[in-house]
Amino acid sequence: MNPSDLSQIPHQLLPEVMDNVITSPDNSSLSDYPTSDDQYWDNIEESEFPTQSSSTPLPQIRSQQQDARRTRKLNEVLKVMSKNGWSPATFIRLFIAEKGDLRSRRYKTPFLRHKEMQKILHQPFFLDLFLLQLHSEFNELIQQSHFGKYDESTDLENVNFQDMLHTIQVSAPLWNQVLSTLLVGPRSQNSAERKALISITSIICFSRAPLLSNFLAKSLAIYLYSTGTKTRSLDTLNGMGICSSYKTVQRLIPELARNEKETTRKQSTNPQSVITYDNMNFKDTKRDEHAGHKAVVTPLTNRVVAR
Repeated sequence: MNPSDLSQIPHQLLPEVMDNVITSPDNSSLSDYPTSDDQYWDNIEESEFPTQSSSTPLPQIRSQQQDARRTRKLNEVLKVMSKNGWSPATFIRLFIAEKGDLRSRRYKTPFLRHKEMQKILHQPFFLDLFLLQLHSEFNELIQQSHFGKYDESTDLENVNFQDMLHTIQVSAPLWNQVLSTLLVGPRSQNSAERKALISITSIICFSRAPLLSNFLAKSLAIYLYSTGTKTRSLDTLNGMGICSSYKTVQRLIPELARNEKETTRKQSTNPQSVITYDNMNFKDTKRDEHAGHKAVVTPLTNRVVAR
């Protein structure tokens, strides 16, 4: 060993270094030892954790040590909260709602604490948790009848919107709370808010899964078509995600006609039923005017069943 190298060694380590130089069979160099007091104390702190094999990369060892420190600090915080009988939710609520000043300079006043919580709400990890919960709720909504696939036997005029609202409240409580709060205005009406909540929720479900969640979209498209809404208007509303397209309605009409025919046949067996029907021919000359369109005469039958 070069005597000049001893000047680079902290005085605390000189005895240990000299012993190793004398007793080490491979006479390892002084580069294996700390060259400053800061490194010495870092080694002392790291010695609290399990040592890793020499084959483990140094960045991975440091990452594991940092994880261990964070876990230890988190356990200490949770221990203090448990001793005081607080849950994480209780701590956050009191942290925000406490009106008095605290000893901490950084979070002393309620204004500073609210400002800190606003920073937390904009953190990516919090937004990820929030969005993950919303995705889960909408996946649950799609499984429900009112927000699932279209049922040909259901008429839009007979849909119970109160049941749809209850489905949202049960299957998507977070979404219901967020949207209900946003829809409240200075001149808001409860009935208008409920209908807007159902419509917006249906539009999002339809946009997420057009094949699995199209109950209200197809029902509304058929209703608009039956009231004389033009093709361009239906396609415009479809582009906004409000209802299904005109072509979708055209594919549904034959199935609807077959269902109505079967319903009429079943009702005709009831001796207390009176069926009145009328035949007419419909020619779509003005309804569907576009380039290359040819007017076609379609025979239609209207019926009324009275019991």
